[in-house]
Amino acid sequence: NLNEFCNRLDVAMKFLNIKALLLAACSLLATHAQANLIVNGDFEDVQIAPAAWTFFDLSTVTNLGWQGTNLEVWNYSTPGAFTGNQHIELNAHLPDTNVVPGVWSLYQTFATVIGETYNFSFAYRARQNNDESFTFFIGDFTKVLDDHVTTAWSTFSGSFVASATSSTIRFTSNTPGYKGNLLDSVSVVSAPATALLLGVGLFGMMLRRRQK
Repeated sequence: NLNEFCNRLDVAMKFLNIKALLLAACSLLATHAQANLIVNGDFEDVQIAPAAWTFFDLSTVTNLGWQGTNLEVWNYSTPGAFTGNQHIELNAHLPDTNVVPGVWSLYQTFATVIGETYNFSFAYRARQNNDESFTFFIGDFTKVLDDHVTTAWSTFSGSFVASATSSTIRFTSNTPGYKGNLLDSVSVVSAPATALLLGVGLFGMMLRRRQK
């Protein structure tokens, strides 16, 4: 009858509205969960000619996301970037090669929520020899990386809990010099956003089964 038809139509419309809401929420959360908090983490924001490298004085160049002394960006087919076309060398070049450089440090500060967990990852590779090393810092986490080799990229990942409204990621070479410690694909993402996205997806599946 007409009443039964209207009731079923009302249930169907509610289901469609919930479905649309879930799809919108999933889309929003997916964007948030996948958003890299690191600016220019893949070092592709400035284009370097193939088979070339360029260093940027970070005291004057401020639009590349990173802070430190110099940012030395490479575009070589060998050893090749971990992702994309470009990577950097942590032990960067100086305008005056007569100056003996100290240890190198490259860092970036980004907004965080106190108590929230963040996942980080990056790729690293030795340039000249397998004895190269650097120290990685993020939030309250510190790690010395001295296991990389010249023949392949390695990756390192983990998580930290933010203790302030901003956190800093930093790479510092352990020996002075112009050569060593290649880096690429630096990423920091919010872990709770990823978990929430999974939860919304499971809720949607349960709701769909219940409606059927």
